[in-house]
Amino acid sequence: MKNIALGVLALAVGLAGCSDDQSTSNASGAGGAAGSSGTNSGGTSGSTSGGSAGDGGSSGNAGSAGSSGSGATAGAAGSSAGGSAGTGGGAAGASAGGSAGTSGGAAGSSAGGSTGGSAGATGGSAGTTGGSAGTGIGGSSGGTGGSSGGTGGSGGGTGGTGGSTPGTSATITTDGGRLEFDGASLTFGQNAVSSDTVISGSSTTSTSGLPRAADIQGKVYDLTPNGTKFDDAGVLTLPVSSAAPSGKQWFVAWLDTTNNTWIPLPTLQLSGRVAAPVTHFTYYAVLQGNAADVTSGCNIAAPCGGTLASRYDLGGFCFTGTAPGAGPFPICTTDSTGSVETIGGSLFEFNAGNFVYSLTASTKTTFHMQPSCVAKIESGLSISVTSCSDMDAPVSAAMKMAMVCEGNPATQCDCSVFPSVADSGVESGTYSTAGNQLTLTSTTSTDTIDYCVSGTTLQMTRGEFEYVYNE
Repeated sequence: MKNIALGVLALAVGLAGCSDDQSTSNASGAGGAAGSSGTNSGGTSGSTSGGSAGDGGSSGNAGSAGSSGSGATAGAAGSSAGGSAGTGGGAAGASAGGSAGTSGGAAGSSAGGSTGGSAGATGGSAGTTGGSAGTGIGGSSGGTGGSSGGTGGSGGGTGGTGGSTPGTSATITTDGGRLEFDGASLTFGQNAVSSDTVISGSSTTSTSGLPRAADIQGKVYDLTPNGTKFDDAGVLTLPVSSAAPSGKQWFVAWLDTTNNTWIPLPTLQLSGRVAAPVTHFTYYAVLQGNAADVTSGCNIAAPCGGTLASRYDLGGFCFTGTAPGAGPFPICTTDSTGSVETIGGSLFEFNAGNFVYSLTASTKTTFHMQPSCVAKIESGLSISVTSCSDMDAPVSAAMKMAMVCEGNPATQCDCSVFPSVADSGVESGTYSTAGNQLTLTSTTSTDTIDYCVSGTTLQMTRGEFEYVYNE
């Protein structure tokens, strides 16, 4: 069991002279190229055979209806970055050609125009042959409609409920970058990669076959290419529907496929979302765990031994040393302050004499910005801040470091970065207990730890860190 000692990196950053040149997820082609006027999307003028259908209309602006027969509606534009969603509907009907198909797919909810499943499965068959109009999903351009005629084509399918949503891509450069998809965001700062790297994200509501399926909150997110590692951590934010219930906590975790378990990460509890530092790509999700109240300290019990449960998540984490200070935000020396905190995510599993253990700890530097500071940022970056989270992308790009902001700009915005992340990796091996001591033996080391099982908690002290694990 590795005992992680964290150092805090000094922040010497400024906005002056920095350009907002990050690559974002709304690049043409990644989340659906911006559509042209799509004047042929309605089909040619109606005749007894209905006229041949035009293209489904590239994603983006709805194509205008053709003459005579009314054109099918194009998919509604997706909101946010990433391009529009939905494909073109069925081909335009004519007087004898039958009714046109309805809209191809439901509008995307965020980046990439992703929907809950396959958007517009058939796209609205036009006429008797009714070639599928727009088989693309999410932000891809719709295909061409089939020839019209005969009886009216059936309406285009609406977005599915569940299943996986289409992926969205972005390029991360040596200056950083940002990927947004399906309510999630992933931001990297400078030097996370040594050369341009294309990354993608997708999500699914399916939890079939996954460990702790009942604890998973919302979707499972797949960051690809799987196995990609980064020199500096990025910040991943995932949506949550509400605050965690009393006595519970949400935590971001990644799937360890070797041991078939979720590995918790240091997690910030934000409004409508959670955030955590990530250093590699695999599957991620938000899980529910029991929380420990450490507002007045961890209050670790004296070593007492006890019978170990099968699994413990880190419920509380305390640093007993002297926390370093942090200066103000660089352009707000008089109307902002800084603070530093250590946060962690950890897991213990015990089963038939075998253990799995992981610990990731991070320093979190937070800048507390007064409204006048926010106004300076608005002016300097030519942005409008109605919610503190509006600063996530532009300030991260300008400072070339991953940042996540929370609060009300009319009172105070708290913007956090993770300048130092230490990861023990995942250790496994055999364990034994004797009296008050727990002995862990892996392929590389043997560690003996004083511990105490108190009720549903496992408590221990390692150096300047105190840990309260909950079943």
